[in-house]
Amino acid sequence: MANIKAAGVDPADIEAVLLTHMHPDHSAGLTDMATGRRNFPNAELVVHENEPRHWFDDAKMAGATERARKLYFQCVREQTAPYRDRMRLFKEGEIFPGVTATPRHGHTPGHMTFMIGCSSGEKGCSSSRSCCSIRLQVGSHSFSRGSLSEQWMVLY
Repeated sequence: MANIKAAGVDPADIEAVLLTHMHPDHSAGLTDMATGRRNFPNAELVVHENEPRHWFDDAKMAGATERARKLYFQCVREQTAPYRDRMRLFKEGEIFPGVTATPRHGHTPGHMTFMIGCSSGEKGCSSSRSCCSIRLQVGSHSFSRGSLSEQWMVLY
């Protein structure tokens, strides 16, 4: 949140947050854990349909190790709970104009790569921690890879 605010972007202006997957190191910035409020109050959370199906499955959680229950299932549930009514699920394909989701299941049941079409016709990719020379336009602000969190992609 500090990087977004330092860039002069109001988190309330963010309309969508795309997660490559719902591991806590990718979803931890979604919610202020002290207050339980969304850090992006007007954003929808866009994620592959397999992710919440897996992480909110009580039987899968019960069958997981104690470590996995605490570090993954419980954390994901807490961090994404404020967005349950603002969650948009998808399978694959174009999820926004110029943004195409491709399954990369394995790391998690709904792990994805996002291909982002640039105005020059080049493509950039965001698959968790790797981005390929893309610029992200947020309102009147433009960001290069590295100035925002590489854990999740934020689109305006």
